[in-house]
Amino acid sequence: MNQRDEIELSLRENLSDLEMSRVMQAELMQEITGGVKVKKKLTVGLVFALCLTLAAVGALAVTLLWKETAEQIAPLEGEHGYYDTWNADAKAELIRMLVDAGELKDSEAVKSVISGTLDDETLNKQSDEIMTAYVSGTVDTVTLESILFQLHGDISTWSDEDKVWYEELLKKNNLLGDHSGYSLPQGEEINRSQAFEIATTFFEGLGITGLDPSKTEATFTEQDVDLWYGETQVSKIGHRSWSLIWPRGEDTVQIDIGADGTVSGYSIPELRKLRLAGSFPANGDISKEQAVELAREAVAEKSDTAERSVKEMLAKALLAYVDLEQPQNGSTRLGERLWYVNFDDAWQVLVNRNSEIISCTRIK
Repeated sequence: MNQRDEIELSLRENLSDLEMSRVMQAELMQEITGGVKVKKKLTVGLVFALCLTLAAVGALAVTLLWKETAEQIAPLEGEHGYYDTWNADAKAELIRMLVDAGELKDSEAVKSVISGTLDDETLNKQSDEIMTAYVSGTVDTVTLESILFQLHGDISTWSDEDKVWYEELLKKNNLLGDHSGYSLPQGEEINRSQAFEIATTFFEGLGITGLDPSKTEATFTEQDVDLWYGETQVSKIGHRSWSLIWPRGEDTVQIDIGADGTVSGYSIPELRKLRLAGSFPANGDISKEQAVELAREAVAEKSDTAERSVKEMLAKALLAYVDLEQPQNGSTRLGERLWYVNFDDAWQVLVNRNSEIISCTRIK
């Protein structure tokens, strides 16, 4: 019995209580019609209801099938490692699983692989051709994750429950590695909609509007993270938070919100172009007012704009830290905390914790 047969049997068993005997059907019809015979004709509404029921049963079968398939594939990767190191028999077994799941077409190449008649060299070659075509990649991109992409789409589009299920699958097969720990909010921890409201309010304060909740990649995780306080990197164990991303190419914005609703970090294009990530005040930082005043002086000194005009410029100041490695001879270093000051989208200035001007440049 293949997976589809097993699922159909399971559905029949679990939905058996919904079946009605002929006697029950007759009694129900008599009660509805008052004993008056009616023509055997399905109404549009009844046809529609039947279609919905069949669609729901079909959707349930598909949901069960992709998870069962993944649960069979995961042990293969857990036992043999990366696909490109597998032996020929393991590769053939993977293809057999995908055939049973209805994922691979019953082509001559597939038939020959699962026939058990090929020598190892030919079996390896044909298996690789089939799998690289299936994942639309190369041999080193054939993984549990790339197969799941074909089975159920990009993980960023999955439900929170499916992400947690995937996490448990990885743990069970020793495949977790450095993967973030997907989780679900509990107790008083904020939910997805609350996280979105906090994010939109926060970004509106930065002048970023129009964020669409339907285009949000939202994930709740529990993981060990490294945060920068001053110039010290601090590890935070078991940090539970929401990560919300609006992928819009170069305009991508991201925010991390703790389970208690506190924003712990963010990323916007304006900062990312300078290899910076958003942060919040910590001991040792100079004040926002000090940073803005120092930045004004730097602009007045470097530009041909009258000092009075510089003072009238509207300033936006964001605390940030360097989140990418810098060249050895660069002016900043990983983890360094800075104030980013923007004047009327015409000048941008970086001021460090020692009140030193790191850079003062005109925005093109």
